[in-house]
Amino acid sequence: MIDRPKVIFIMGYGHSGSTLLDIILGNQKNIASAGELFQFDPFSRESNNQCSCGLPHSHCSFWRQVAKYFKYSAPWSNSAVLENLKHRYDSWHSIKCWNTIIRGSGAASSRYLRYQSYLETMYQAVFRASGSHIIVDSSKNPCRAATIAKMDAEIDFCFIHLVRDGRAVGWSMLKKKARQSKTPLSKKQQSMVFFKAMIGWIIVNIQAEFVGRKINKNRYTMVHYEDLTMDPKLFFRCIEKLVGQSMNGQYMAIRSGRALDVGHLVAGNSMRMQNKVVFSPDIQWCDHLPPVFKHLYRLLGGWVLKRYGYSVSPLGFPQKSRHG
Repeated sequence: MIDRPKVIFIMGYGHSGSTLLDIILGNQKNIASAGELFQFDPFSRESNNQCSCGLPHSHCSFWRQVAKYFKYSAPWSNSAVLENLKHRYDSWHSIKCWNTIIRGSGAASSRYLRYQSYLETMYQAVFRASGSHIIVDSSKNPCRAATIAKMDAEIDFCFIHLVRDGRAVGWSMLKKKARQSKTPLSKKQQSMVFFKAMIGWIIVNIQAEFVGRKINKNRYTMVHYEDLTMDPKLFFRCIEKLVGQSMNGQYMAIRSGRALDVGHLVAGNSMRMQNKVVFSPDIQWCDHLPPVFKHLYRLLGGWVLKRYGYSVSPLGFPQKSRHG
């Protein structure tokens, strides 16, 4: 029996599979997928952001209910206040973020306490609207994770640090940028996109690891995206410890290629816009990522790849040399 509602927070860098993991968890009994909650503004009526049901947040019945409950419990708030708080405390590259993660600085300030109040009120609103005892927030930001980890709230917080091979992340970002661009990316543009992705991947994963060290082991686990293909038993065994339920149904769905239902994810990867999702291993980068980028990662980011158990072979195969 679950005594208190639980939030499963997914930490990690973008393009690491957090939306997929969110959907997988959301197919478990009593768990509701929320998506990247940091992108939800309960006061906005003009946002073009869409729920995974295809409707704008302001027209989706689920997120309208969340907004209603939130505004009822937080009459002090408005869009400007929330944006200011998120800009101050939800940016992984900000000084405030590093202070929060490393020293817990700002915990006594009224602004920081208001930020914590905002987060708790938002989670309670999602619990109420979904009717679930467990919700998943795939916002990924280690700074937000550090904040909720030390909150004195009537909520149990658990954390999954999701890691994916940084070269795969870089390749995924290159593909996204190419889709968004009206003209082919120049070599210089490709280099900038890939280098930025590499730096971000290194920093955010180190931040997430740092947060994980401060959290009770019963509330934190690290999993690798690649294990969904290579060692799904290990992947789900790690998650079962946090969820407190058997994940055998999800394990069998991944192994058999069964379609997974998509709930009301507020934001995330475009796969969430599908009614059903079937997991398919994405290892295109092994064959298509230019060799120069593989060598660049080996030289500048090889130490981090090794840290998380990835081979630094020049061929760039995604196998891990150990399990994290």
